[in-house]
Amino acid sequence: MASQRITIAKIAGAAGLAVTSQFREWSGLRVSDDPDEWESAQWPISAREEIDSFVSNLRTHGHELPVVFFQEHVDFWLMGGDYQRWLAPEYGPRAIEVHSDRFQVWCYPLHYGEVLAERLKAATRFKRILERIAPEERWFILSLLESVQAWESLVEVAALVVVREVHGGLVMDSELESSLQVVPDWVGGMS
Repeated sequence: MASQRITIAKIAGAAGLAVTSQFREWSGLRVSDDPDEWESAQWPISAREEIDSFVSNLRTHGHELPVVFFQEHVDFWLMGGDYQRWLAPEYGPRAIEVHSDRFQVWCYPLHYGEVLAERLKAATRFKRILERIAPEERWFILSLLESVQAWESLVEVAALVVVREVHGGLVMDSELESSLQVVPDWVGGMS
């Protein structure tokens, strides 16, 4: 669990294909085949710099077409394994995962989107599943589903990109409660 900034974007059309192709190239540069061990040092410095630049550009241009869905969220509790779990449908392709010095990034080619969408829809249909998962994981599932479905009647090909930027450790409930009594310096001076 960590404090993290999560970005979810859907990039449509030819740009989505280009993004998927770039992720495949970066993935191929990884120096380890271990599916259970992931760290930024498994990519060359040049690839890590390119990934950082891509994320910066995505955030800068997230409001422009052909980005048809863009959302950022700060979360204090979502676990790292939740990303892999929800971006890896039981049947069908897994998301392409890459790491840089600042980010973990996944790219899911949405010409297989129906597989991912069905898995996400199934998770939201069963009350017992929704009751068993934490609110932050429920938010993540619903946000992924919303992104997959964005403009799907007009967009046949797209790439779903999920970015995780860790800012710190888990925030305890007591820390959150204490913060409610304080006005941070950056808020001061507001009229």
